[in-house]
Amino acid sequence: MAEEEDFNKDNPERRATRLHYRNIITDLQVHRDDLVNPQSEELQERLREVDENFKRVERAREAALDSQAMHLIANIGRMKAQALHTEFVRFQPTEFAQKLIAFVGGTSAGQGVEARISAQGWASLGRATQPFFRRSPPFQFVLGSFERGPKPVKERQQRAPREKESLATKETVPNQLKTFEGMDEGEATTEEVERVHKILRAHYRKHRRISYFEFVLNPDSFGHTVENIFHLSFLIKDGWAEMYLDEELQIPMIRPMDSERKKQASRDGKDQRRIQAIISITPGEWEELVQAFKVTRAQIPPRENVRNGHG
Repeated sequence: MAEEEDFNKDNPERRATRLHYRNIITDLQVHRDDLVNPQSEELQERLREVDENFKRVERAREAALDSQAMHLIANIGRMKAQALHTEFVRFQPTEFAQKLIAFVGGTSAGQGVEARISAQGWASLGRATQPFFRRSPPFQFVLGSFERGPKPVKERQQRAPREKESLATKETVPNQLKTFEGMDEGEATTEEVERVHKILRAHYRKHRRISYFEFVLNPDSFGHTVENIFHLSFLIKDGWAEMYLDEELQIPMIRPMDSERKKQASRDGKDQRRIQAIISITPGEWEELVQAFKVTRAQIPPRENVRNGHG
């Protein structure tokens, strides 16, 4: 009973503990703006004081004051974290523009003078940024899908000996190709490649300088343009034509390779240094190229026009 009366007695030590908590709470409320400053360490000092004072807490009354003080410290700590700037390097549009103008050799803006970048500067900027905007061409099967069904089983037919003897006595007559539709796909491709080669040589004898895009583009047919690019790639691969970059216009050019030049390139080892790449073209890009090069007529007439006598 004596111990319970002593526990319930409001002794000076507990009053001092509660007074200390009230002073801390008042200080936190009055100096909130100073404590929120990220450069200040006063909030850590208040937290250490609360932790030290909590060692003397024995009653629920002191514990409630401790909870109130910790709640204030937590709120101030959250505001302090929000006020902390972690953007050590912030993007400045004006500074970036000035560095960009200096990089391409342009004229910086001044009082009443606008910044200027020459055409050569824009070209150098395009060459510098081109590697970051390359896109991989979509995957496409050249000869259709490889998902083939089961191979059909051919039934072997037994022939009578007399029939074999009669076949041996007959002369073998090659089939005469009368229509283009009856031609095998591989033979049709070879025929078309040869036709494109003849057209390329004829244009080269007449003009000497042939733009690659003006030669392959058909302003009336996107599909025929793709076919022209496909057939011309065989000529380049086999060394019967070559592409080069026009130094003045900075556009790809195409020209045929005659037998003598082809042999000379083989002796020099140039044919072994040919580089092949897969390119892609969309209908939108085809329309832009037709407008850019002002192509009004196909230099390679479609296959149908040749068969009908219009090419």
